[in-house]
Amino acid sequence: MEIAIAAAVILAAVVGFFAWLHYWTKQVVTSQLETLARLPCRSCGATFGIEASQKACAEYVEYCIQRRKERPDLRINFAPRWDIRCPKCGARARFNFESGQLVADAA
Repeated sequence: MEIAIAAAVILAAVVGFFAWLHYWTKQVVTSQLETLARLPCRSCGATFGIEASQKACAEYVEYCIQRRKERPDLRINFAPRWDIRCPKCGARARFNFESGQLVADAA
């Protein structure tokens, strides 16, 4: 009986940890998207907006998935940057989602 209780406690702790991790990750990504959405374009000064931010994030995720499919044998260290295009003027930029800053313009 004690083993069953211990197993239930461990299972509850593991499930709780993963629930917390999921929530925390979602909050971090939401914060990164909001930060990028508020940043001004370096060319025209307009903010990027949430749609452009979400698109940049989705394109980054798709890029990572495709590279992993192409080379599943490698451990790829992806650069922490989302490429974004200004919805107003079309200028391209890169957002470092770890620092929350725009970095050197995208080529």
